[in-house]
Amino acid sequence: MKTTKHQVAVIIPCYNEAENIAKVIRGFFTARLAKASFSFDLIVVDNGSSDKTAEFAALAGARVVSEPRKGKGRAMRAGFNSIKPSAEYVVMIDGDDTYRPVEVLRMLEPLANNFCDVVVGSRLGGQDKRQCNAFYEPRRQLGIYSLGTNYLPD
Repeated sequence: MKTTKHQVAVIIPCYNEAENIAKVIRGFFTARLAKASFSFDLIVVDNGSSDKTAEFAALAGARVVSEPRKGKGRAMRAGFNSIKPSAEYVVMIDGDDTYRPVEVLRMLEPLANNFCDVVVGSRLGGQDKRQCNAFYEPRRQLGIYSLGTNYLPD
């Protein structure tokens, strides 16, 4: 029986991230993510880089969108405007390799299982600063699932 995969748009705003962007994109093509029930549309938003960020992102398998006006907010807006209608979920991850793409599964699984409506992740809450810690706090009344440091008031 063939299982339909959930469509996930991944927005990666970048400014001069040629050194790291290919590694970030390749992280979405790992065996663990390939076995998951998600399909990723990797959208790199090149925010006027003067290096080869766009070229390296495209070669690594991402769809590249150009936003020449500086600013992460503008880059994010360009990314959201580029999301395909088939996307069920949207994830934002930085292009500087400070987040591990495999951790995206921990954010998507509560959504796909109807546990919550929104997931907020932080790499700053755990012992290893490169990944989220194992602290979970369900906020059922808000439909928010906090992964990592909880920034919501009690």
